[in-house]
Amino acid sequence: MNVSYPLNKLRCIEKSEIPPGFAIVAPVSGDVHPLQVIEQPLISSGILGEGVAIEMAGNKIVAPFDALVTELPGSCHRIQLKATNGIKVLMVITGQTDQLMGLGFNRLVSEKQMVTKGQTLLTFNLQQLHKLNNPSYCAVFVANAEQVGHLVYSAKKVTVAEDVLLTVMAKKKTP
Repeated sequence: MNVSYPLNKLRCIEKSEIPPGFAIVAPVSGDVHPLQVIEQPLISSGILGEGVAIEMAGNKIVAPFDALVTELPGSCHRIQLKATNGIKVLMVITGQTDQLMGLGFNRLVSEKQMVTKGQTLLTFNLQQLHKLNNPSYCAVFVANAEQVGHLVYSAKKVTVAEDVLLTVMAKKKTP
């Protein structure tokens, strides 16, 4: 099943067909959707990068790979990580969560901190988020996909820190 996204690059394929690449595990549990389900043009248009939306079913966000935390504002509504290979992933809890100014969020890491795959980055009160946005989504983007390669995903439902959400396949080098 192919799914059309901005630039027609992100594809959904069978798990058995996933080629070798850089695995981004699920930072949250939930159902996986195209970015277009999010009613925020900056996100749904793909301007922030290629990725997917997860309809959140848990109360924490974990590191999807070993990385450096490069952005985590006081509002806790977004986190950017950078892997040692240069891949940058931006995770955004969508809706009006920035207006909460961090209320209902518990930050467990800080900017410029190294984190390991599966490490909890922050926890939150999902019921409080549902009062603002129901359902509540976490958009997961590869912010520099154009430079590092292209993405595929295979899961329609993911479990935090267990299932691979996205796979980044390296760009083919031209001779």
